[in-house]
Amino acid sequence: MLDAATAVVSQQGIDGTSLRAICARAGVQLPTLYHFFGDKQRLLDAVVAASLDQYLEHKQGLQSTGDPRADLRRGWDLHVGFARQNPAIYPLMFPLRPSPEPQAATLSREMLRAGFHQLARAGALRSGVTAELATRSLSAALRGVATTICENPHHRDNSRLSATVRDAVIDALLHEESPTT
Repeated sequence: MLDAATAVVSQQGIDGTSLRAICARAGVQLPTLYHFFGDKQRLLDAVVAASLDQYLEHKQGLQSTGDPRADLRRGWDLHVGFARQNPAIYPLMFPLRPSPEPQAATLSREMLRAGFHQLARAGALRSGVTAELATRSLSAALRGVATTICENPHHRDNSRLSATVRDAVIDALLHEESPTT
């Protein structure tokens, strides 16, 4: 049922998703869905949790190259790539409006913050840039770009938009010659 819900949300968006469409795709009756998930919101919460788990699995699988710029680019590209592949689900995973943040989204940000703390200890951050400022700056830019791409996932300049903002933010945060970590 979770796979069916993810597929329906991906194809029809949140507003176009109906429990009947999910049940039809999963080959179950509506009472079965209610038995396992209770209601549409809890089912959507489960879709978000599963999607975030998948994203975190990929993020945790990234190994350091020893080059902070390359590592930040790879992490950025992974995030934007996930948003491009999941434009209907991404806004639920990383909402722009104030709402309770899914635990996996918090973990993702904590992983980024830990990386910036490591870069700060290595002297790779520009003067006046703290690990917290770097985390907030990169997160804000990344969410903005990913959300913009999700709004129009087939726009011809999405890759250029992502690369332009990614490189500008990284350049603003790191010394030109960042020590390797």
